[in-house]
Amino acid sequence: MREDNFRHIRKIIEQQERIRKMVEPYNRIQKMLEPTRRLIDSTRQFTRMNESIVRMRAIESRIPVINPAIIEHAERMNRIRESIDLFNKNLPGYLIAIASYGWYLDLQTDLDLSVRLARDIDNGEIEKVDSYLIEYYQLNFDTIISKLKKNHPKRERILAEIKIGFDNFHYNLVIPLILTQIDGICHDWTKKLFFIKNKKNEKNPYLPKVSNELIAFNGQFMEAFLAPFFNDAPIFAHEDNLDSFPIGFNRHKVLHGLDTEFGTEINCLKALSLLSYCEDILLRLINDFNEDE
Repeated sequence: MREDNFRHIRKIIEQQERIRKMVEPYNRIQKMLEPTRRLIDSTRQFTRMNESIVRMRAIESRIPVINPAIIEHAERMNRIRESIDLFNKNLPGYLIAIASYGWYLDLQTDLDLSVRLARDIDNGEIEKVDSYLIEYYQLNFDTIISKLKKNHPKRERILAEIKIGFDNFHYNLVIPLILTQIDGICHDWTKKLFFIKNKKNEKNPYLPKVSNELIAFNGQFMEAFLAPFFNDAPIFAHEDNLDSFPIGFNRHKVLHGLDTEFGTEINCLKALSLLSYCEDILLRLINDFNEDE
């Protein structure tokens, strides 16, 4: 069923691409005639508010008694809109900064958590980031495993063993198992792997193969949340590039026996965070696309 979902999406995307090519000459003419392109505001939810503000400002000179209230309301709405625009603009950078320390935020976390954690990173307070996310993923370990069991019943036994191993502090056993399941759940949804990268001569070179699926469909999703898929991070970076990251926890080094000190609780939870993030992103992508049809 999951494979059918993505095959169906791919067919629709291909049809849309054929239509786009057919109307491309017309669009080019329209673009030439257009003096300016319309700016699409990322905070569409405020469009109606802004229209109301414009109407209020149009009458404010005729109603001097309420002028201060109108101005205050308009300025407040503008500040809210500017804050949301700024958040949307900066969110990819926040998530990339957090991923550079090995952590990924699943879609159950608070929306503003990325801002707070990125601020801690900027201030050099990495311990605060680690402490918060260790506690979060400890408390949510069972919930994440249950979610994965439900969505991937053929992996139920493996996921149960991950939980047993974690509860018994067998991190050297659990971490490689989690890393294999990251590839597994990505393959379940997309038939593409996470830790296998595209080759130099392929589309989107050096990115995880699963990213090609997401790049094709990201118009249906909040692009900002996909940023960790499209930027290098220590967990899947080439080992020659690890010096450019603040941590060295790396899938290749673990699974090929190059790292003998990886078996810690924090690394286990970092791996779990990526597993949960991948699951949430792919599941949300499927659900959003089906709702839009």
